[in-house]
Amino acid sequence: MIQQPLKKRILFLSPAIPSATGSGWEKRAWSHLQALSAEAEVDLVLCLLPAQRRATDPRTLQTAAALCRHVAVLPIRPSARRAAGRLPGLTLLRRLPLFPGPLYDIENDTTDSLLPPTAYDLAFCFRLRSHALLDEVGRRAGLRWLRRFVDLDDIESQVLWREFLARRGDFGLERWLLILADAASARASERDALQRADAVGVCSSVDAAKLARRRTKAAISILPNSFPALPQLPEALQDGPARLLFLGTLSFKPNEDAILYFCAEILPLLRQRCGQPFTVDVVGRGPSPQVLALAQLPEVTVTAGVERVEPCYEAADVVLVPIRYGGGTRIKILEALALGRAVVSTTIGAEGLDLRPGVDLLIADTPADFAEACIRLLKDEPLRARIAASGRARFLETYEAGQVQKNMMKALSSLMAQ
Repeated sequence: MIQQPLKKRILFLSPAIPSATGSGWEKRAWSHLQALSAEAEVDLVLCLLPAQRRATDPRTLQTAAALCRHVAVLPIRPSARRAAGRLPGLTLLRRLPLFPGPLYDIENDTTDSLLPPTAYDLAFCFRLRSHALLDEVGRRAGLRWLRRFVDLDDIESQVLWREFLARRGDFGLERWLLILADAASARASERDALQRADAVGVCSSVDAAKLARRRTKAAISILPNSFPALPQLPEALQDGPARLLFLGTLSFKPNEDAILYFCAEILPLLRQRCGQPFTVDVVGRGPSPQVLALAQLPEVTVTAGVERVEPCYEAADVVLVPIRYGGGTRIKILEALALGRAVVSTTIGAEGLDLRPGVDLLIADTPADFAEACIRLLKDEPLRARIAASGRARFLETYEAGQVQKNMMKALSSLMAQ
């Protein structure tokens, strides 16, 4: 009898529960889990903060668990060092990397029974938080691994620095120091990953080039964000006003900033120049009181999350991505392209995606230009259809989930074979 080769064993640490219908982080984690579990036995460790554990949907956890050999929840909390940064005054400096100690602590001693002692072919850490906890989890639970891969996703220190630049007028000195201290700590954690991992991943060639300029022992892989291929939606049929859509996790600060910026600076220009009725649909989980208050504007509706996003896109003529800071690449753009909707984005919003401005989407970086791009697409149906069709074709060519996952596993298989 011919014996089948044993499957590889992979330890997957994630700071979010993988979910095909969740936030950008959760969708990326889900794509990774699908790819890993198709070719290996996966033990999943979820490194969750108290608020995440309270909000856990058992159905989401069960769906992820169905792809795994074992699933364990590792309860963590902000460390004393991180909590000190929430206090006023010079204690903010404790957030800087020159002060020793982790940013997150494991809450109790359950790690010795977290997973059975196992030797893994690969430890796969999703984002910096997971990598910071990996060695302690391994030490306490008796876990070992031959290779270490860290999916940084984006460059967190860059995201924080961009937040500082985009919003420095909104903050006092204390908040400035907090963001800058967090950026310095993220930079130190990135340096640790680049020195200790066998390979790291980021979601764009732009971020890969930036990491390559740093001192690194790790190989750098590009793991694009992806989205499943879905049937293209028909063109929106509107008897009433044209509809603009902003869809994303509204508790995510770059998204909150984007829609507040749009309504404060771009929406007034649309009112003046559009010349036809329109509405703005804002959809996403976790809206702040500021975002909920946007519903008082006559054109705006705010919906705090939906079961399915397809009806939102089906009703939309144009999808808005007025992002001013952040990092990585926008799954919301890929989602819109997959469903055949035209997109207007800022340069930062579309950063890292291999999309052609004016062909696959429209790019605009000032309020006046963004308003004008929206008006062009609303008034010119043939242009809107061409942009949507070209964007969808580009998505299928480059960012369809099955092909992206296949390429990722090819790179990881090569790493594990070394």
